[in-house]
Amino acid sequence: MTAAAGRPGASESSDQELQRWIELARAGDREAFGQLYERFERAVYRLCEILLDDPDAAADAAQETFLKVWNDLPRLRRVEAFGSWLRGAAVQVCRTARRRRRRLGWFSEQPAELPETADQTASGPDLDEQQLTAEVRRALRQLSPEHREVVVLHYFDELPTAAIAASLGVAQGTVKSRLSRARDHLERLLRPRLEG
Repeated sequence: MTAAAGRPGASESSDQELQRWIELARAGDREAFGQLYERFERAVYRLCEILLDDPDAAADAAQETFLKVWNDLPRLRRVEAFGSWLRGAAVQVCRTARRRRRRLGWFSEQPAELPETADQTASGPDLDEQQLTAEVRRALRQLSPEHREVVVLHYFDELPTAAIAASLGVAQGTVKSRLSRARDHLERLLRPRLEG
């Protein structure tokens, strides 16, 4: 979700256009905010879907994120921080959704089974892309929420640790530590499956 997200070959003028939309939206321009929504909606939904592992909950969380951002946008101090700020808002909304669902008994942090989308007996080099994706998703479910957040932001959104730290409001060293532990955990989970 960089400034040029969703626009292959986007130029400096695209960045300037994005900054103009943010400035206008901060001043209450709904049409400009609509442009921001169109540009970032897919990325925010994807982030929420991976963090919540539920398409319906992710759709709700994405909508709630944009509502929160619209209400809080006048307080955004630095336009260039919009991407980190937006991701941070999405993560916070997902955390709240997990707590709320856990309180109501609708959600468990324990890993659930994925729908069977492929032959689950295959392993090693015979794993196709769909099966590999299912294995990675299954392993992600077994990470703590804090570890899942940094993995998603680093490996899916391709953010450097400094940007992740800004999004989550934690120290960069904390992000590096969480990433290291998450990688070790994922390796332990995935190695037996991938090696057959």
